[in-house]
Amino acid sequence: MSALPQPGGARLSMDLRLELAHFTLEVACESGARCLGIFGPSGSGKTSLLEALAGWRRGARGRAALGAHVLFDTDRGEALPLHVRRVGYVPQDALLFPHWNVERNLRAGMGRSGADAENEALLLRTVELLDLSKLLSRSTAALSGGERQRVALGRAVLSRPALLLLDEPLGGVDLTLRRRILPWLVRLRDAALAPMVFVSHDPTEVQVLCDEVLALERGTVVARGAPGATLRRVLSREERFENVLEGSVGELGLGTARVDVGEVGIHVTRGQLRAGERVAFALGSDDVLLAREAVAGLSARNVLPCRVLALTAGQGGVRVDLHLGAGQAVAPGQDVPAPLSATLTAEAVRELCLEPGRAAFAVFKSSSCRVLSPRDRD
Repeated sequence: MSALPQPGGARLSMDLRLELAHFTLEVACESGARCLGIFGPSGSGKTSLLEALAGWRRGARGRAALGAHVLFDTDRGEALPLHVRRVGYVPQDALLFPHWNVERNLRAGMGRSGADAENEALLLRTVELLDLSKLLSRSTAALSGGERQRVALGRAVLSRPALLLLDEPLGGVDLTLRRRILPWLVRLRDAALAPMVFVSHDPTEVQVLCDEVLALERGTVVARGAPGATLRRVLSREERFENVLEGSVGELGLGTARVDVGEVGIHVTRGQLRAGERVAFALGSDDVLLAREAVAGLSARNVLPCRVLALTAGQGGVRVDLHLGAGQAVAPGQDVPAPLSATLTAEAVRELCLEPGRAAFAVFKSSSCRVLSPRDRD
């Protein structure tokens, strides 16, 4: 079967300015990330940024390019028309054609680009990647929310984009369904079809999917970097944080599996996991307990050594940022291979004498680790 078109490692660069109703959007960055996250609250300029890249939003000044493929450069008077920008766009609402079945919606994305054999090979590969084969003859009106989003993703891929823009594609469905669709986005990212820009205000989605994140507030980039560390800084005032950890599945037990993250093994619910595969899982900071000494005789399967990195007090509690593992204290600014945040009361922090550099033990149940598996089905 023919391989999908590859982006060739092209770097996305943008240095643009756009006057909006209440503020000016200004973004300047260059990124080689497979998936660049744009994070921020509603009204921060995230969608306007995507629309400027796609060519839908007029008035943007500056330059945007993917490698040598220049989308626009106002200093040179260059601006590619929408239909030749090679930008795939997936909005929050899938916007499928209701009078066509799934296959015809997919083929609508193909247009007339490429030879027929190449188009058919790409269609088959995309259907396989997103597990759409059983849906091809179905009416779009009979699809679930998750199935509709997968069809929309497939249609965008079949347009052979140089750049894939995802504008909160999971925002229109409930939390449970969002978590079930997310692995399909991971599949697209890992297939290296094209660089992706993913807009979201959900920290969990950004941590799972993105290699790098820009945080926006009223049109200004306030933070940039690795998703976990960047979001911890941006959300420092929030006591609760959704930790996302990734590792390789090691030993399989009867009901749990050990996932090796950095220098620690974390037990999660086994489900359909297989030894050796990579897996990401989410763990709420309010599901993590801390102890000064290792404790035994607990039903919780995870009692892990850790060190305190930082404490941030809020109105409802204290967020304690940790480094899992028994190693030495981590210096400020140093990469943390296995970060974890816990939410405690101020009284608990005081009684445990917690402070940066203090050794402790993190305690949590395997069932508190919500595995995000590519084999989840809609």
